[in-house]
Formats: sequence, C-alpha cells, structure tokens
Amino acid sequence: NVFIMSHFSHFYPEGGSIYIIFAFQEPDREKALQMYTEIWNVGLEACHKIGASVAHHHGVGLLRAKWMRKEYGEEGFKVLQAIKKALDPNNIMNPGKMGFESR
Repeated sequence: NVFIMSHFSHFYPEGGSIYIIFAFQEPDREKALQMYTEIWNVGLEACHKIGASVAHHHGVGLLRAKWMRKEYGEEGFKVLQAIKKALDPNNIMNPGKMGFESR
C-alpha cells in the first residue's frame, strides 16, 4: 500500500510547482530504497515527457541531478558546465550537484 498526497504552490508566469508526497511501508531497507527510487524515476520521466522542468525552486540537488542533461539537452548542459568551470575552477562549490562531476 502506498499513501500519496499532492498540492500545488509557487505559481509563476512560466507555471507552478506540484509537490508529490508519498509514503509506504517496506521492512527490507534495500527493497524500500529500490521502490523509492523507482517511484521518483517514473514521476520525473513523466515530467520530462510533457516538457515540465524536473528542477525545483529549492534547487536540483542530488536526487534530480541525473536528469539535468536530459532537461537541458547535451548542448545546453555543456553551456552550464562551462559556466560552472569558469566560476568554480576547483570544483569546491557543491560538487556533484546538478549532474556536474563530483570531486
């Protein structure tokens, strides 16, 4: 059984944010993590397919980092990487975030 809630907030001219909150019980830790990851992947793929952003107004972080290449396209992501490298040549600011390389 899965418990799912959602609400809409933070509306801008470009659109708004949909918060999805889910909970489930799974005593096996590995299985729980696998289920959690799969739920997120299905949701983020659905967002991507309809042209929605998978980014969040609080940031991208680690959870959605792997989706940044897909969201911006290869060329767009290369531009972001170049900006990151120019502003942070030693990669000390949030390494591994937004899909950029870790240290």
